[in-house]
Amino acid sequence: MKRSEKKIFANLFCFLTVIAVAISIGVSSLSAMSGAQQAVAAEKSNAAKTKHALKAYRKILKKKKNLNEKKDMELPYFSICDMNADGVPELIVSYGENVIYPKKYYTYKNGKAVALKGPKDEDNYPCYGSLVLMPSKGTYAFFRGGPAYDDEKGNGITPHILMVYKVAGRKIKLLNTFAWDEYADGRNKFRKNGKPCAEDEYMNVYHSLGKTIKFYPNCAAKRRLFV
Repeated sequence: MKRSEKKIFANLFCFLTVIAVAISIGVSSLSAMSGAQQAVAAEKSNAAKTKHALKAYRKILKKKKNLNEKKDMELPYFSICDMNADGVPELIVSYGENVIYPKKYYTYKNGKAVALKGPKDEDNYPCYGSLVLMPSKGTYAFFRGGPAYDDEKGNGITPHILMVYKVAGRKIKLLNTFAWDEYADGRNKFRKNGKPCAEDEYMNVYHSLGKTIKFYPNCAAKRRLFV
């Protein structure tokens, strides 16, 4: 190959390489833009659904049986929270201030508020405690830590209960029950559904706990604030 031909070939190769790199960058940019556009579209869709959901929930909360204008702790409270982390909130109506009072659950589906069947009686929240969102897992949990007590051998123990629930279709199902016995002498015992489990398995769930689900008396002021 002549020297001039080699030079032409080298220049052509460099030109084609530059074109290929440019095309690759362009495709990556378009892909990134597409992903960003999809995220924006999903956010707008969820915002629109949330607006309609809150309107539907407002109607439920304004029913006479659900009102609590005097902020009585034994009358209806409510919470607006995203129990399944899909970007659209659910409604919980609690017929009393704390977690052990009966509750009704609603989600927004097909353009209307739909009642969810709560946990089975044997799977329900067992005692005073908190309901906590777990957005990274698309679930929520009942959690209680303490109070500490001494067992029959005089060992100081702080018990922790963590029950994980999931919205599945039109039901709320208990997925797993975890327990952690934290001994004053530094020992720890972990259980999952009544059987021993590894500390890492428990802590993976424990560290997924997010914001506490807060309940408010169903009075006009709180409805204006949240729905």
